[in-house]
This record gives sequence, C-alpha cells and structure tokens, in this order.
Amino acid sequence: MAEQLFDFVYLSDQKLMGPLLDAARSRRRFGLLKGEIKAPFVTLNVESAQPAAGDAATQLDRLRKIVGQIDGKSLPYQDAKARPGDWIYLKTPMNHCILGGPYFNLPVLFADHKDRLPDPSTRVLLHGSSRHLRTRPRTIDVSPDVERLSAAPSGGEFVYELADNVAEVLRAMRASPDPLVAPAETGSPLASGLTRIIKALDRRFDAGTATWLEGFARVTAAVPAGGRLGEAKRLILATPLYVEYAPAPDEPPPEE
Repeated sequence: MAEQLFDFVYLSDQKLMGPLLDAARSRRRFGLLKGEIKAPFVTLNVESAQPAAGDAATQLDRLRKIVGQIDGKSLPYQDAKARPGDWIYLKTPMNHCILGGPYFNLPVLFADHKDRLPDPSTRVLLHGSSRHLRTRPRTIDVSPDVERLSAAPSGGEFVYELADNVAEVLRAMRASPDPLVAPAETGSPLASGLTRIIKALDRRFDAGTATWLEGFARVTAAVPAGGRLGEAKRLILATPLYVEYAPAPDEPPPEE
C-alpha cells in the first residue's frame, strides 16, 4: 500500500502500542497482544494501566510501519483461506454503531449490508472498542430488560434479539480456551448466534446509509453461513487495526 493520508473512522491505539509484527511468528503467537484477551463485543484487558500511544505523528509513523509489514501478507476478507489469527484487508460499504447497556463495555460494531455486497460470497462483521472511534455513531442500548423492551415504541424486538444473540456468542467464545481458535461449525452456537446478529443488523440499518470503508483487521472467527445468509458461504468476524473512509467505486444504487 502506498503511503497515504488516512481519514480514520477507527484506529486501535492498543494495537499500535503492541510490538511490531514479526512475519516469522506462528499464527498462534501473532494472535493475541500481551495483556489483551478479545472476544466479540467485549475486551478484557489492562488498557487503563498502559501509557498513551504517543502523539499523532508518532501514531501515524508506527501505523505505516505496521501496515508495511502486513500489506502483501494479508488476505482479502473474501479469501476462503482466511482463518482466525490471520490479517485481512477489506473494502466494502458498512454501517457502524455502539452497543450500550449494563453488560457491554461500549463496543462498536461495523456491519456490511445484504443489499450492498461487493462479493455476496462473504459477510463481514467487525468488533472493537468505541474508545478507538474517531467518529460518533448512534448508540443502541442493548439491555435485556424484557418489560422495558416490550414497551419500546420502536426497535424493541431488534434490541432484545441482538442482546440475546450477543449473549449466545459470548458464551460460545468463553467456552473456547482461546477466542482466536473458537469452534466455527455450521450448527455451533457461535455460528448460529453470529448469523442471527447479521440478520438483525440487516433489518435495523438501511443499505443507503452504508459508507465505503477500508482497513486491516485480524480474524477472530471464520464461520460457515450454512445457507442462512443468502448467497454467503462464510461470515468473517474480525477486530480492526484501523478503519478509514474509502473512495466509492462505481456501483448500482441500492434496491428500494
């Protein structure tokens, strides 16, 4: 990737503070940064005890060095060979939102949309910490309070469904000794929970609000879609190094 001016939506200071990547490392060693355990939508870490990543110029210089190491070695997110721990490059229209509520540490989700897929064979969902955002998207209160949700004027069913399926995914990830090698069989709780989350986000967001974004991310799970997401064969769940606005290629307008 040529040197560029980044127009950030999201930049992970935590990953910038980690050691520069070593291409000779094994997939497992390169998977988790010291002091950090990631699962979808939650991060258990010691970020608050660590120093800041430095000024903007230092961050950009370090980011360019990291991108220089992974560019050319990363896989397109649609690549069937992408596995947990691998780096992927993605460029696709996405919506993003913050999940709020007593059970969530304000995670952010980036989701593609079924009506704006450059490659319908693969769906992608990114998860990270909202403190790394450079924008401020909408916050969705995901509180599994059935009585409150049943009285919600709109969106209550969506919020309850999202809370229920996020909880299922968290249970599945916690059951694995290593979140980056979590089981991803078609019928597993992880696969079914992620599939339902993607469907819920498709219903919640409009294809017309999806913005072209690009960046690098590390795969958390690669899940067979099992025929439950249209033409998609796989769902990729990943945590981003950075996400930035991307120029939009020529594409047909979303269907009404």
